[in-house]
Amino acid sequence: MRILFVDEYFPPVHSGGAEISAREIASEIGRNHEVTVFTPSHGGLVGTEEAEHFQIFRYRNRFNPTGSLLQQKMLFFLEMTKKLSEFVRVFRPDIIHAQNALSTPAVANTAEKHEMVGVAHVRDHRFECFTSRVACLSHRDATICDFARCVENPLYTLAFPYARLITRCIRRSLVKCGRAIAVSNYLKNEVLRNVPIDVRVSYDGADLEKIHRIRPPKDIYGRSYEPDSTIVYAGGFHKFKGIFELLHGFRMALRKLGHISLLIAGDGPCRRDVQELIRLYHMKENVSLLSSLPHESMISAMKASGLAIVPSLLPEAGSRVIIEALACAKPVLASDRGANAEIIGDAGMTFPPTADDIAHAILTLLNDRDKLQELSNLAKERSSAFSLKSTCTQIIQSYEDWLRR
Repeated sequence: MRILFVDEYFPPVHSGGAEISAREIASEIGRNHEVTVFTPSHGGLVGTEEAEHFQIFRYRNRFNPTGSLLQQKMLFFLEMTKKLSEFVRVFRPDIIHAQNALSTPAVANTAEKHEMVGVAHVRDHRFECFTSRVACLSHRDATICDFARCVENPLYTLAFPYARLITRCIRRSLVKCGRAIAVSNYLKNEVLRNVPIDVRVSYDGADLEKIHRIRPPKDIYGRSYEPDSTIVYAGGFHKFKGIFELLHGFRMALRKLGHISLLIAGDGPCRRDVQELIRLYHMKENVSLLSSLPHESMISAMKASGLAIVPSLLPEAGSRVIIEALACAKPVLASDRGANAEIIGDAGMTFPPTADDIAHAILTLLNDRDKLQELSNLAKERSSAFSLKSTCTQIIQSYEDWLRR
């Protein structure tokens, strides 16, 4: 089978959770099928390069998806669609698979034009409103207050009508594709609530064997941590990720358990505010900022902790951090938003994303070592449901079914 993955970002240009998943899926499926990833060069070299079991073709797009709103949406879409159509005439794939939101319009239009099977990979709620400057949930029922609560700059609230316009554009592209892969049952239901298409569920699987081989560090920046009293947060420094609620809640827990530590791996626009809050609360001895770590280093840091925390204010559609924490045999504390409870199962706890509830969840687990160990064992068992091989098998089965139809 000839499969063309289409992505607006692809490592090493960018390496977030979605990009890591796309790379791992391409590598695993590429063991038995011919896989090529079509992605912009973003100022780098143009042409074909070899990767592990697949190829990457980087083309030149004159417009940057993180530029102005007009460039990001309209001009970037148009340029990608034009170049993709030219590439498809030569490659002639059986499947064209959009790996993320900005790729969906190009894939939908190209698949329709060349009478091929187009698939959209729905990874988060922002597939409907994907504006890097306006990171926000923008469903049909979202309000401008929801929007304002989630943006870093209040002025971006003025873009709310534009965000709703892009929401409709992405929806039309999903309908045109007619087929989608969602990363959780929760997100599948959300998609079907808005667009009547064929949606299959395939969790963002992790390479469990690779994660098991990674060892915890002996120390981090010259300092050792006790796993039973260490929490790890891996994610962006964004308001909607709940990082400020986490810091407030950790401070409250710290007052009762003075020996606990928090590792924060990530970066983002709110970094200075996070640093200032840590300084203001006199938590430098207990909170360590690890910046954006390479993926394996982040997994290693996670193994040095006792549990992971995901305090997102907005619904998580299928958090990769949760899946990787389970693979590390770490219980997960997560907000009761979106698919978090579906992914965690019995291997952790969920809570409303407020400082009080975060503090209560931390104290509940760290004060009960037997419970912590029990959840660690459950996490290890739970992780088997999210293997990369299982994910790719489900995707190939969906491909074959769609091609037969």
